[in-house]
Amino acid sequence: MFQNDPQAVIVRYQVREGSESEFQNICAEGWQTYLRLGLIREIPHLLLRGKDESGKPFFLELVPWKDRAVTGNPPPEVQQLWRRLEAVCEARPGHRGIEIPDFQILLNS
Repeated sequence: MFQNDPQAVIVRYQVREGSESEFQNICAEGWQTYLRLGLIREIPHLLLRGKDESGKPFFLELVPWKDRAVTGNPPPEVQQLWRRLEAVCEARPGHRGIEIPDFQILLNS
């Protein structure tokens, strides 16, 4: 299905105040879905919480895709999870609701 071109992304989520708990539940469900579908490498799930310049919450999540093709053509179940994540996030000055810079894995030990 995929080409085996590993990709790691660190996703920044601008979570609406009051939606943090729902967001964390969706992330946990998403991680289990990615594992079950064999889309990510099995490493500990890393989810970090911070506050932006205005004091509003944002989260960072490391997602170690087994293949970068997943993000361009995700399974329907993953697309549905991503829509749910978008629904609990919001754009803020200087940031979209969800931002996903691309990284290439250089070391994996």
